[in-house]
Amino acid sequence: MQGLRQDIMPLSRRDMLRTSVAAALTVTGSTVYAADPPLAAFLPAPPVSQFKVGDFTVTKVLDVDGIRLPASDAVPKEYFTNNLDWLAPQHYDARAHYILLSIHVYVIQTRDKIIVVDPGLGDNKARVVAGHQEFNRQGGPWLYNFANAGFKPDNVNAVVSTHLHGDHIGYNTVLKDGRWIPTFPNARYYLSKIDAEAMGQPNKSGGYSQDFVESIKPVIDAGRAELVAGEVTIAEGVNLVPIPGHTPGHYSVHITSKGKRAIFTGDLWHSPLEIMYPRMPSLDRDPVPAQEARIKFFDEYADKDVLIVPAHHNHPSIGHIVKVPGRGRMFRMLG
Repeated sequence: MQGLRQDIMPLSRRDMLRTSVAAALTVTGSTVYAADPPLAAFLPAPPVSQFKVGDFTVTKVLDVDGIRLPASDAVPKEYFTNNLDWLAPQHYDARAHYILLSIHVYVIQTRDKIIVVDPGLGDNKARVVAGHQEFNRQGGPWLYNFANAGFKPDNVNAVVSTHLHGDHIGYNTVLKDGRWIPTFPNARYYLSKIDAEAMGQPNKSGGYSQDFVESIKPVIDAGRAELVAGEVTIAEGVNLVPIPGHTPGHYSVHITSKGKRAIFTGDLWHSPLEIMYPRMPSLDRDPVPAQEARIKFFDEYADKDVLIVPAHHNHPSIGHIVKVPGRGRMFRMLG
């Protein structure tokens, strides 16, 4: 991969203010809220960062970070205040009592494949957030960051969405001459059959969701979609493994190279605090199966030599699930 160019400044933070996580979300501007001293200030993510899994290179390409979500009143505040040592300032704003999240896209490079995982919010998409009409139909930095990392859309072999929520499918397509077309024209797009079929059902008025019309249907119409069910191998050392819960057709992505393993977990959870408290309310449509899926996963991978790659942790995002005596499960960040 080409070296990162240092002579180009990233787009302004205003260009990064887009979200589809929830109507209550707001995004930080140039000054990010920090918890009261002595806690350190929030550390914005670099536009591009990398790590290795055996011989595979994984590039994290930033979409938007520092997303602020008011903590639910249903979650005891002491869950947060008792864990400031590992939550603040990257995952929790103690002053405002906000959970902090990120949206980013991973690009896996194997020996002969380039695979994009969970392609972000997208440009010019319907992203209406209450009180923030300026977020709607806006462009952002992701395609810029992707190119600055040395990638070209034409060279991508596969695109995987762990599920089909708007912040995981946006860059499936781009708008060209008034039409939505696949961003990655030579790639196969791997989509959950269960989620795609549910999303493709017309609503009561006979129409379809904006996400389906803009980000899924154009890929299917172009003949680029692979609707998958069950476990699927998409490249040597890259497997899609069902982990239903957050959505009925939710997937994880497992990669293995030279004896090293990593799992891209999608929206199995959002805040790392859910690792300690897997039954706390989260952004799940059907909470019970989502909570059961979390518990099963955390039990299986705690204290294992498996790198965990979440979809919404702020920088540095990746790490390991560990058991800490007297405290329970936590997430130990790398870097």
